[in-house]
Amino acid sequence: MFRVTAATKARIGGVAHDVLTLRPRQAGLSVRDATLYVRSSDAVPTRVRVHDVNGGTLAFDLREVRRNAPLAASTFRFAAPRGTEVVDLR
Repeated sequence: MFRVTAATKARIGGVAHDVLTLRPRQAGLSVRDATLYVRSSDAVPTRVRVHDVNGGTLAFDLREVRRNAPLAASTFRFAAPRGTEVVDLR
């Protein structure tokens, strides 16, 4: 879907990052480009900037990312509100 058009390095808060600029492979999408900041020490994404064709920017800063953190099974429980029709498409 995207191709890397630039790869640089940056420091965010004193921490080394690899910076990838991504552009869509096909024309006509609403995304002009995206910039992905990946912490060099452990390859964890910490920042994403997405620029749309209308000049808007979506900015995401990811903090306290923990890989393989233990999660209780109850974290993924869904209880439909009373009166809701549930269609199971599995």
